[in-house]
Amino acid sequence: MRGPEELHRVPWGELAHADGTAEDVPRHILALYLPDGEASAEALDELYGHVHGMGAMSESSAHTVPFLAHAAVHGPPGRGADVLTLLAVLADEADADFEDPPGGSADAVGDAVLREIPELLACTRDDDREVRRAVLRSAGRSGRAQDLVAHPGEKLGQRGPVRC
Repeated sequence: MRGPEELHRVPWGELAHADGTAEDVPRHILALYLPDGEASAEALDELYGHVHGMGAMSESSAHTVPFLAHAAVHGPPGRGADVLTLLAVLADEADADFEDPPGGSADAVGDAVLREIPELLACTRDDDREVRRAVLRSAGRSGRAQDLVAHPGEKLGQRGPVRC
């Protein structure tokens, strides 16, 4: 997870999203932390369009994932489910079979979501059913969910697939 204090470390102006340059992404991420629910909802809507525009990954999508994860956990109460649902949508698309747009990378987005899952799994204890569902959906659709499971003596990600 990356908090809003790290937004300046990403070269957003050099990245693209569905509607052009990604320089507006930090503003939308910061708005997810605002107490004004309407402004936060509008920012999330903008992020949906930018990082998941027309059902495709953008160049900035993978960079956005750790900030979305942080906002879901550390943002105002009651909004985590909506932000986690965007992560789940990104995980769904990363796991789908489609051709990447120029500069987009489904693998990079899937990897970014997968890196956040271990910390997000704590949200499965949330009282909000939609929060729990979105986290589990993200984990299950992040492409290599089996990398999250290790048997005694194994390191995460070093085991082949298991057939049940």
